[in-house]
Amino acid sequence: MRPAMAVIVASMVTVGCSMLDVPAYQLDLPGTEWTITEINELPLTPSAALAFEDPPNGGVTVRTACREYSLSYTMDTDGSALSFELPPARPAECVGEAAQQDDLVTRALIGTSEWDYLSDRQIELRGGQVVRLDQIDSN
Repeated sequence: MRPAMAVIVASMVTVGCSMLDVPAYQLDLPGTEWTITEINELPLTPSAALAFEDPPNGGVTVRTACREYSLSYTMDTDGSALSFELPPARPAECVGEAAQQDDLVTRALIGTSEWDYLSDRQIELRGGQVVRLDQIDSN
């Protein structure tokens, strides 16, 4: 083993760093669909959904009680960084509890700076808020 490589491996062992700790190595987001079940540990009722599209589109479809829209997202393919572009304005006809839910989801998404793998069926988006998502069966 080369000396430089030995130092890197030793450093990873020393600080407990593992490639398995990196969300992008545990789960591929493109092609998956998720239900937003909680924001900041509070249940989201009714739930909203995200669908990460496969390349080349590379977008995400967001469904709330008010509307469905597509966003671009940027993801670090060898780490945990994740961010979403600003969504379009909420339609004026979306009012009441549906508007409150839409605003809550919108704020959570635009504040996202990273994601974390909890299991094959559950992830979290983190940034200004913590968003818990459960995977929707694809069959």
